[in-house]
Amino acid sequence: MELYAWVGEDDQIDRSKRTGEWGIKAGLCPAGYIPIVAVRRDKVERFADNFAKQARGMGKKIRLVRFVYAEVISETEEGE
Repeated sequence: MELYAWVGEDDQIDRSKRTGEWGIKAGLCPAGYIPIVAVRRDKVERFADNFAKQARGMGKKIRLVRFVYAEVISETEEGE
């Protein structure tokens, strides 16, 4: 399994509150802000223009990256 996500450095508007940590970027939808992650690349590529605009405004690069399944860390007892 592969996951695709937009990632970038913390981009708080108030520069004094920026942590320098990296994380998954979120997008606004009717339910509020949600992390932009999908198993299909085309599902997240459609946010490219939105994140380009955000990167210009904040001065921080935002990257679309691919994560590859590496190992199971934990799992539920229930289920197959």
